[in-house]
Amino acid sequence: MPVRLPAHYLAGLCLLATVGCAQPEPTAGPATTAQVDATSAMDTEVGAAEVAATSLDTAADGATPDAGQEVAAPEDAGGISDSASDLDDADITVNTDTSPETSPDTAPDSSPDTQSWPTLQPPNHASTATLGEFYVTIRTGDGINDGTNDPFQLCLADKVCWNLDNAAIDDREAGAVDHYRLAGKGLSKAKIDRVLLQAMGGTNAWMPTCVAVVADGELLFCQEKIATKLSTQGGDEKESWKAVDPKLKGCGSCYAGAKVIEKPMVGHTTSTGTRLWLHASAAWPAQLEAATEASFAQPIAGPPVLPAQSAGFMAEVLVDGLQPATPYWMRLKVDGKVVYTSKAPVQTAPTALGKSTFAFVSCAKFDDQPGFAAIEALQPNGLLMIGDNHYGNTSDLDNLRWYYRKMHAESHFAQLAARTPTWAIWDDHDFVGNNTNGKAAGKENALQVFGEAWANASAGTAQTQGVFHQFKWGDAEFFLTDGRYWRDVEGDLLGKAQTDWLKAALKASKATFKLVGCGSRFTLAGSSDSWAAYPTAQKALLDFVFANKIGGVVFLSGDIHRHEVRKIHAGGTGKYALYELTSSPIANLPSPCKAADAEQLFCASEDGFGLIEIDSLVSPAKLTHQVRDVKGKVLYTLTLSAADLQVK
Repeated sequence: MPVRLPAHYLAGLCLLATVGCAQPEPTAGPATTAQVDATSAMDTEVGAAEVAATSLDTAADGATPDAGQEVAAPEDAGGISDSASDLDDADITVNTDTSPETSPDTAPDSSPDTQSWPTLQPPNHASTATLGEFYVTIRTGDGINDGTNDPFQLCLADKVCWNLDNAAIDDREAGAVDHYRLAGKGLSKAKIDRVLLQAMGGTNAWMPTCVAVVADGELLFCQEKIATKLSTQGGDEKESWKAVDPKLKGCGSCYAGAKVIEKPMVGHTTSTGTRLWLHASAAWPAQLEAATEASFAQPIAGPPVLPAQSAGFMAEVLVDGLQPATPYWMRLKVDGKVVYTSKAPVQTAPTALGKSTFAFVSCAKFDDQPGFAAIEALQPNGLLMIGDNHYGNTSDLDNLRWYYRKMHAESHFAQLAARTPTWAIWDDHDFVGNNTNGKAAGKENALQVFGEAWANASAGTAQTQGVFHQFKWGDAEFFLTDGRYWRDVEGDLLGKAQTDWLKAALKASKATFKLVGCGSRFTLAGSSDSWAAYPTAQKALLDFVFANKIGGVVFLSGDIHRHEVRKIHAGGTGKYALYELTSSPIANLPSPCKAADAEQLFCASEDGFGLIEIDSLVSPAKLTHQVRDVKGKVLYTLTLSAADLQVK
């Protein structure tokens, strides 16, 4: 079954000179012809029980940003900010063009590809057209005294100004790039007669070094190498800085990567295609190409997209028509130029029996996350992010985006995800907050930004929102559940619709090993924030597995800041032993191991990850799980035979 095409694909295929194409609403109906044609056979191997899934980008509608009030320049104007540290990315080709329209630095790539797609152009709004929303990025210098917490404003016309502040984020820190969504206030390109930054009080100076102004997807202004320190204290510090030319486009963004501001991430990958997540600085046309040779002599190109401002210019590009179990080099074109080429090929999923490895992790909080480097050294086929992938603990849209930018910018994770197919679900801290459930306010924002920040197979079903999804890799199938969005809404953890989906998908699966992931632990020996609080639902799921003779089920979880291996069901007549593998944390403070109980086979209180190897070349097939520390040292090994995971 083809997957539903994400919203930014449809936006791109509108072939508009602007980004005025209406975005598709979430729908329970079948995918449109355009959606089916553009994705072709990306997911033909997904189990028959899977319901057509909505795109991550259409799973939840983002709210229109609050409009600020127009005021005189010295007064409060209201603005929304989010920021993240600049990414040092050697893999991204820095575009140093001084005129994004003419692009003098690199000629458009003319190498052949195997499929023709429409040519997309970045938006170019009429000079008198009213602009709906500004998206402004500002880089602060990296000097020890360049950052500030004092108030500043941005003005684009007389008495049309915005405060640059968000109390929930420590913005304007040294070396950081801040993102601000600002209401349009009736401005058009013709009415913009200045780009002015001005101090509004306080005692600390600020050194802005770059300003970029985007409106409704179009880059209107970009200037770097600003060297004016701002404050109201006088002396060498100035109260304001004003651009000489308010129409200058001297850079593609305030990031080193110019039009791509973070390292791309490999997402959902099947036997015939793959996806690449990207974060652009504006609505630049983007396209993914794949080739079996690093020379890209015969590239296979996917459909172009226009990253949407409503999604913070995060998007995913895909390529289809690939061969199973084959390594492909990836390169990303943005605005007609190659801006990124993978350092290593990405292997598509196999259809035949063989060996494969998957790392799985949870609880990534620290700024430095070296465990991901240890995973990269092992070169697994895939990476599973099982939840608490950041610690935003917020339902605010801009704050969530800030935390995801911070997550993507962590160098060890970024390097691993750039070469490794990655799938994710969430737990409480990257949902809305600690121990939150499906009744939490703002969960729609969390769902929207989750969809923007990952390139999963799908998000929920056409009828049921959430981040749950499934995918197949060789002789294994993964069922990644959403333990937050529906928790307690209907008195259980998954909700009826998701539970029905999981049961049907497990029953339909022909895979030898069926790995069921959840951010919360499955064991009944867990806390009140786990399946232990829902014993009836847990028993019903296990009874369903046994009653329908569904073999090969293994549970994966995170959350608890220690690594555990448990036998959560002892087996018996008409049953088999069920195991839960818990990996936590990858980068956070460990919690002490508790006294061993009858279920617990192993516990380690340290940062690390889980590594699963599935070997279908032996008979019977076997699954080997290793607990490893952040340096890759093996702490524990469990081997399970497929023959022992069957109802007899």
